Parts: sequence; structure tokens; C-alpha cells
Amino acid sequence: MLDEPPSHSFGAKERGVHVLHVDDEAMVRDLVRIYLERHGADCAVRSVTSAAEALELLEQEQFDCIVSDYRMPDMDGIEFLERVRETNPEVPFILFTGQGSEEVASRAIERGVTDYLQKGEAERLELLWNRIDHAVEHYRRRRELSGEARKFRAVFDRSSDAMLLADEVGRYVDVNDAACDLFGVPREELLGRTAIDFAPPEFDFETAWRQFRSSDGEEGEFPLVRPDGETIMLEYSAVPDVVPGLNLSVLRPVESEDDSDEDAEDAGAA
Repeated sequence: MLDEPPSHSFGAKERGVHVLHVDDEAMVRDLVRIYLERHGADCAVRSVTSAAEALELLEQEQFDCIVSDYRMPDMDGIEFLERVRETNPEVPFILFTGQGSEEVASRAIERGVTDYLQKGEAERLELLWNRIDHAVEHYRRRRELSGEARKFRAVFDRSSDAMLLADEVGRYVDVNDAACDLFGVPREELLGRTAIDFAPPEFDFETAWRQFRSSDGEEGEFPLVRPDGETIMLEYSAVPDVVPGLNLSVLRPVESEDDSDEDAEDAGAA
């Protein structure tokens, strides 16, 4: 006789794998739950009998992965997948079915299934756990990267320093407001241009760019020639491939001795 389902407090394990399993066959539900919870690393399984029940549960709880049968009464696995993708476009969804075919697999892929696996011998449960583990790892990594990207975006947009992202050939593909003010041109005119458009005539852009791309990063000074003819000496810090294919430059005007004296006087007066 199969073990009774253990009582779980979902969400209590910070890095545990929380799986929602949908199958209308009780024997399959029990086999999957028992195997995954015994062999999966810190895995907890919530089993339900229908897609409708699963959709209600998804409104109340979060899961790291959904595993669903295909042929079920009222709503099949692909219809369920479509409903899930309306509100959960990225959560791993594995179709685990005994009624598979190339047509079913093709339809599932078109609708955003993460993986497709047919039921079978006991080793298929080991393969199922491997697929779940792999999918959840990638899902969490994407979410972490997305969070880091949001933090970077906030710093980029709000920085008082000029910040510019250039592509692999040095064309500016993103700039913040401080960069537009420093260069003296609106954003739409700055995008698509390179450092050579704001450099003295003797500046060898191709050599400088090649050296920069082969480095771990550079710091130094650079004379910026604005469209109005004014030349501003800048301090710069640049990092190649801050994300693959994008190169970050951070610029600020070099503080002159007069500025330093004024700052010292202001501090003394304060």
C-alpha cells in the first residue's frame, strides 16, 4: 500500500523545489509524489486531480514547476498550459503524459511548454526529476538576472554621471539623461553614434576601441568635443561586455583646480 501524503508547509523551504502535479489517475499521482519527495533534493509535491483545481491553486500559491498529464476530463494538458501561460509566462511547465504523439508535442511546444516527457518505466520518474531540477535551476537564474537588470536600470537612469552602453563596434545603443546633458545633444541624436563623433581629429578610434575590447576595463581622461565646439576634459571608466555584447562607459568632467578651490572655500565657510 502506498504511503499517505505527508503534510507540507509550502513556501517554508527557501530553496526547496515546490511542484504542482496534475493528473486524474490516483496511482500516477501517488507514484510521482512519492518518488520526487524521496529522491528529489528538498522537493515537495502538491497533487491535484484536474486542471481546474490547479488553476484555483495557482491563484493562491506559487510553485517552482508544474507537471501535468495531457489527457484529462474537462480540460486537457495543452488547454491547461494555455491558461497557465496567460498569467505565468515563465514558470516551468512539463507535460508528462502516457498519451503522447508528435502532434501533441508540437502543439505543446507552440504554446510554450518547457519540456515534454512520456510516461513509462520507473526510470522515467528519475528522468522527470532531472528535467524538473534543470528547468527550475534555469527559471531561478533568469529571475535573478531579471532582478539584477532592474537594479542596473535604476542606477543607469538616475545616475548623475553620464552612462552609455555601446554595442560591439562602439555605437551607442542606450544612454542616460546625464549623458545627453554632457554631450549637449538629445537622446535620439546620441544613439547610433560613437566616440569618434565627439573626439579631436587626431583620435584613433579603431585602435583605441580594439585595445579596449581586449582589456578587462580601462580608466583615464578623454577630451570630449561637443557639437557647439566646447571641449570638456572627462574622466572615464569603461568595462567591456558588462553583459555579453554591451560595453559600459561612465563619464564625468574632470574637476579643475578652480573648482577644487571653490569647493574648499564653500566647505570652510560652512
